[in-house]
Amino acid sequence: MILLILILQTLTFQSRRETSYGPGEDPVFSPDGREIAFQRSGRIWTMDRHTRKSKRLTQEDNICRPNWSPDGKHIAFQIDAFARDQSQYFSIWRMDSDGSHLQKLTNTDTNSHVDDQTPRWSRDGAQIVWTHGNQIWIMNADGTDCRPLTVRRAGRYEYPCDVSPDGKQLVYVATDDVSPDYHIRFLSIADQKQTNFSNEVIALGVRWSADGRYLYYNTGTDVMKIMADASEKAKSVYRFQEGLEIHGFDISQDNKYIVYDDSGAEREGTIYVGILH
Repeated sequence: MILLILILQTLTFQSRRETSYGPGEDPVFSPDGREIAFQRSGRIWTMDRHTRKSKRLTQEDNICRPNWSPDGKHIAFQIDAFARDQSQYFSIWRMDSDGSHLQKLTNTDTNSHVDDQTPRWSRDGAQIVWTHGNQIWIMNADGTDCRPLTVRRAGRYEYPCDVSPDGKQLVYVATDDVSPDYHIRFLSIADQKQTNFSNEVIALGVRWSADGRYLYYNTGTDVMKIMADASEKAKSVYRFQEGLEIHGFDISQDNKYIVYDDSGAEREGTIYVGILH
């Protein structure tokens, strides 16, 4: 019986965690799943999943939250305050996936006094959504036509997570001064209609399944899978190692793998790739 328990524990561990990919934060899969973009020591890097060969794309410090364009040709990211052009506020940038052609998309006005964070591409690659101050905005991928998608509310903070495969809905998480928990919400990009997903579901991040039928969300201890219409009970498809402080996560386009990091507030983490079950 003891031997059987040990075998089952070993199989569970192997299915939960595939391998470590070294130090880094904010990991995201490329659209074809062959590479991982991530932040290491305040710079954006990419790594080939199979050879583990890595390449530094940026020279500046204080860069984080990379996000691939759907065609894999570009990466949007966030530069924190006092980086590159000595701006006092966070801004959204983009570059080619080889690190060339850097372009500042937001906070181009030096008089701006609002942070811009967490860029996410639309499914056709034509637009980018992000958090402007504490609300969600959208712009063309070249930085033009910036406009709000949500109404600004005092004490409320909204962070975009993923655009649905059909390009019609944004799933995001929101918190406020009353409730510090992050709840999942949907936003229709066409008419800005908002709906709550479930007041019972608390998530640190969310991703759509490739077919748009499911959501994967991070609770801090597990990755849960649930029908996008909440018609079925959520189930755990991945359990993080006990004691890890999960920072960022992403799901591969084939919905077979998860990439995440365990960085804490005062330290750089380790990137892991695991197998969903």
